[in-house]
Amino acid sequence: MKTQQPKRCTCKQVFRQMCDTLGADLESPQCQAMRAHVKDCPNCTAYLASLKTTVTLFESYPTPKLTVSATKNLLKAISRTHPSHKHTAR
Repeated sequence: MKTQQPKRCTCKQVFRQMCDTLGADLESPQCQAMRAHVKDCPNCTAYLASLKTTVTLFESYPTPKLTVSATKNLLKAISRTHPSHKHTAR
């Protein structure tokens, strides 16, 4: 039985979908297509390496303490720019 090849995607699609697929099923057709593209594309390979480095550096810094007011303002700004993300101050 022949296995189906994942659908190919473009660099633009990979960049757009990279963060959208975080936490997704790694065996999904979308993730398989992204992996196949990145494997064969030096530009996307470099982009992914840069993204991994950024995440590693980000995780190495302590979480800043924000005032209640700053937290509320930040969550309002996120809600304005990303209406589908509903955040509440804790």
